[in-house]
Amino acid sequence: LEFRRVLFRSIGKLLYLNPFIYITEALRRSMLGGESYFTLTFCYSMITLFSVFFFITGYWALKKKLDAI
Repeated sequence: LEFRRVLFRSIGKLLYLNPFIYITEALRRSMLGGESYFTLTFCYSMITLFSVFFFITGYWALKKKLDAI
């Protein structure tokens, strides 16, 4: 039982690496309001951070793939 609790908590923490979590949290906060969701500032910051990360990663991969040398 304790192992399951630790496993589910660690899986729950890994879900914060999914950018769609912040998109849905921002939508919930803006439509429903309430204090139980992430703040919009935090959600926008994380969405921007993920966007920059994926842009840089995609640019690097494309440049590596198209490099003739």
